[in-house]
Amino acid sequence: MRGEPAEGVVVSKEAENHRAVTYAYRVEERQYVSKMQGAAGMGNPPFEKLAPGTRLNIYYDPNDPNVSIAGEPQSHLTNELISVGLATVLMPTFFVLMWNFQARRFKNR
Repeated sequence: MRGEPAEGVVVSKEAENHRAVTYAYRVEERQYVSKMQGAAGMGNPPFEKLAPGTRLNIYYDPNDPNVSIAGEPQSHLTNELISVGLATVLMPTFFVLMWNFQARRFKNR
């Protein structure tokens, strides 16, 4: 499935709510409103430069226009893959080190 590009506009932003941005966009003469954390950047202006009325690049699901994402989907995917990749490498390493530490501690009793 591929998202369809559209132009959105900032309705409001909430710095205290994980930098959430509420935005509105139109699909076939119908207006939709969505809220997203991390909607700044990723092909849109940084959070500090967003204000009500600022234009945003958004992508929506043509099968369900209520589903949308602000910014370039590829940028969001890359960001998520980096996080998942780091967790995949670091978490097992942490567990092995902790197991090794506990095994040595138990053995030295």
